[in-house]
Amino acid sequence: MSSIYVESHLSNLSTKFYGEVTQQMLKHADYPGSNNGTGLFQIIIGMKIRDLYKQIISKKAAPPVKAAEALALRVPTHFFFS
Repeated sequence: MSSIYVESHLSNLSTKFYGEVTQQMLKHADYPGSNNGTGLFQIIIGMKIRDLYKQIISKKAAPPVKAAEALALRVPTHFFFS
């Protein structure tokens, strides 16, 4: 049986691997929206939210030295040393 991947027709889906959208659609075929297209939309939005969350977390998890340097650049020193 040959598979048709949704990813071959769409781009920039923020998937972890080729075929992930198709896999999720097949895995959750009984969920609401799987018959009218909103299920595909929900899966794509979920993957975009996951990608955004990982971007936010990776920025917060910056090494302390880098975070301190970034803060030092933003704090005006003339308030503290007058």
